[in-house]
Amino acid sequence: MLALYIDATVAPSFWRKSHKTETVRFWLCAVGYVQVTWANNYSATGQSLGIDLVNDPDRMLEPEVAAWATVYGMDTGLFTGKKLSNYINDEHVDFVNARKIINGLDQAETIAGLAIRLKSILELSKC
Repeated sequence: MLALYIDATVAPSFWRKSHKTETVRFWLCAVGYVQVTWANNYSATGQSLGIDLVNDPDRMLEPEVAAWATVYGMDTGLFTGKKLSNYINDEHVDFVNARKIINGLDQAETIAGLAIRLKSILELSKC
């Protein structure tokens, strides 16, 4: 199960790596591996880390903070109300619809393909 969660959380980051934006106003421009927006998302993520991302939004550009935002947001349903466990659990694995956790079905097939490839790599490496 852990490997499936890794696949689903890492795949959007790989896709976004070539689609970066600059920080202008964090509530207007998307920042981090999953392109976090809106003050409430910065506030909740910052509180979970014990840091003030609202007043220091550039911290979202730090790899550790961006990675935590990805995992925390997907696990808790912070971004859209949809959680990773809604789509990946002991009963089923749905990488395509798991995209709804972050951003509707935008690029869902592409990102699901990346998750499937990551899953294969992890299975081969016995992770």
